[in-house]
Amino acid sequence: GTPNPVTCDCEVIFPEDHENVTACIFMVDTRRKSSLRNITSVLNARFWTLTYGINRLYAEDHGYEIEYVQPDNQTHFPNRKVGWGKVKVVIDRLREYGPERCAYGVSIDTDAFFRSSEPLAAVIKYYGLDDDKLALFSQEYHTELRPNNTFINGGFFIVRNSEAGVDLLEEWYNVPEDYPDMAHLRRENPQGL
Repeated sequence: GTPNPVTCDCEVIFPEDHENVTACIFMVDTRRKSSLRNITSVLNARFWTLTYGINRLYAEDHGYEIEYVQPDNQTHFPNRKVGWGKVKVVIDRLREYGPERCAYGVSIDTDAFFRSSEPLAAVIKYYGLDDDKLALFSQEYHTELRPNNTFINGGFFIVRNSEAGVDLLEEWYNVPEDYPDMAHLRRENPQGL
């Protein structure tokens, strides 16, 4: 279940009637993760290694693949802010692996972890990604400049590994090149990335 933040009880939020899916989870960071082989390594690990360890256990429990990827500057985010690397990594991996191996691609930032035991398949079913929707993004609750506006948050997203789903990510990645008024987002901190 999913912990209720008020009562601490585990509750089922998503419907239980869903088909299992193949999913590939990607954690993308330029920092190298370390080992978690013994208590000393766990005690000395940085947060990105610890969140990878937590997310790896979640993935193993549900039969999903998980990869910690260190993006290459020239391949994944040339002349861009490093955050763009995760978008390019997911695009490249989903095209390489295909929908049989990864029906859905999941990107989760290295400062985040799955805080539920509910399977992604239930989330996918609940939000219609198995039907007509291509992607699901988490929500950014505020920004410093516009505290009353909400935006998508690229820190967690699920995309259907179909031609249209991957093309949607590609279109997002190409925004700074395709729209001159958005070119500054290559290097500036784009909200939602």
